[in-house]
Amino acid sequence: MFLTNLFIALSITATLGSTPRRPASKSHVQAPVVDDSARWIWSDDHSDVRDAYRLFRKTFTIKSRPKSAILKLTADSDYRLYVNGTYVGRGPAPNPPSYICLDNQDITKFLHSGKNTIGIIAYHLGIPSFPRVQGRAGLFASLSLADGAVVSDNTWKTMPAWWTPSDIKFSPFREYCECIVGGNEPIGWSENDFKDNDWTNAVDLGGVGTSPWTHFTERDIPFPYHKSTAAKSVLFGSIPLSSPPNQKAAADILARQPETPAPASLDYNSILTNKGLLMLGDAVGIAVGLDFGQEVSGFPEFTFNSDTAGAIVDVGYGEGFEANGKISVKRQGNPNADRFVLRKGTQTLRVFHHRAFRYMVVYVHGGHVRVSTPTVVESGYPVAFAGSFTSSDPRLNQIWNVGRRTMQICMDQGFMDCPNRERGQYIGDGLTEGAVAQYAFGDTALMRRFLRQAQYVQPEDGMLEPAYPNDWTVWHGARGPNRIPGYGALWVVMLQEYVHNTGDKALLRELWPVVEKQLGW
Repeated sequence: MFLTNLFIALSITATLGSTPRRPASKSHVQAPVVDDSARWIWSDDHSDVRDAYRLFRKTFTIKSRPKSAILKLTADSDYRLYVNGTYVGRGPAPNPPSYICLDNQDITKFLHSGKNTIGIIAYHLGIPSFPRVQGRAGLFASLSLADGAVVSDNTWKTMPAWWTPSDIKFSPFREYCECIVGGNEPIGWSENDFKDNDWTNAVDLGGVGTSPWTHFTERDIPFPYHKSTAAKSVLFGSIPLSSPPNQKAAADILARQPETPAPASLDYNSILTNKGLLMLGDAVGIAVGLDFGQEVSGFPEFTFNSDTAGAIVDVGYGEGFEANGKISVKRQGNPNADRFVLRKGTQTLRVFHHRAFRYMVVYVHGGHVRVSTPTVVESGYPVAFAGSFTSSDPRLNQIWNVGRRTMQICMDQGFMDCPNRERGQYIGDGLTEGAVAQYAFGDTALMRRFLRQAQYVQPEDGMLEPAYPNDWTVWHGARGPNRIPGYGALWVVMLQEYVHNTGDKALLRELWPVVEKQLGW
């Protein structure tokens, strides 16, 4: 392997000429222009934050809608942006905190003359994980307008969002299972007429360059798409033999369904309509199994109407069936189930983090709840089906379509080994995915980003971690320094194939120091 990659490196040198031009440092990164008065902010618990969801609001007045309004926005680790009560988008694209990605969110069409409100749900994980690098809780925003700048500072209002910590990892690699408490949601919190007098002022953490966010990089890929997809069919109705004593036990019960068939008198298919299904959850409750027809990846969303406050809905996800014929809700022992604790009345609640599945089990207990049309807001990397394949063999045609769909849902704000358990951007997977993405979608931007990120994360000894950007070495503990050496070597192959396919020698020159350090190791 080493000799093969040494040969490839020498071949790349020949492509560039005997003395490739190399940048002196990472100073080539173009720093986005932001207002100098913008500050990094968080709530007053910023020094010790784990699995934290926070709301932020800023109201401002303009004379008229501007021709262009670009909000420069980022957060450590994730954000959801609303303007005047309307959802705009999510970000940032993952990078290590020292080169955090600053998104340019175009909010022009959401503004109007008079009073306007920016609302943000910000999330910080606070522990080492796989899809991201641990940083520090923080939010940064900068908007330049003719009426004056709107920047994040201690005049912004903040309060905890309506999630409570579950202390249950969705999988060992990822963030926590979610516990969404509808009664804690401040209704209309991102709208203009909302009263935030009882919210606290944000805490100023420092200006541009504050550690660990020493550099900004601009998003160099499109924003994720969003598309609502409803469940396609009902698999079963079931009465569980017991209700979970706590959220951690919920996945066990969901994975055992169906246990006792639910009454045939209930029209379970009505859950697929706006009318919804009244699920009588007085005792142990009722569980319903749903099929979305194919693998989906995004944010499950539900509309509930509860007769009482405190009714509970547990939701589990599966990509297939186990040997016993049950939906794989607890695959590999991971307790990957989310919980909704409802307020009285109607509410629409959405899971914050990605869930990838085909099958879903919805279990209502503790009250009478009408559940309407479970959906998932599919979200990922926007692609066009540029490539095509047809043959006289229907099975080959099916394989092409399944493969293309698989590639699509393994692309978000980076390539992923899988959309559910890890969502890790592995070099070995990316080597294949980059070529497939080019043939299926004509896309090279995501691979270019993947390759460029190497210069932000390469260890001093040169050998790249097998998946990045993430906390590989910290997360793996004693095993971390091993770093799967073959994957680091394959990074050189990945770069060579990208340059061969695109002719992008400028990127090759930019990344040549990474090649030398990797080969030097």
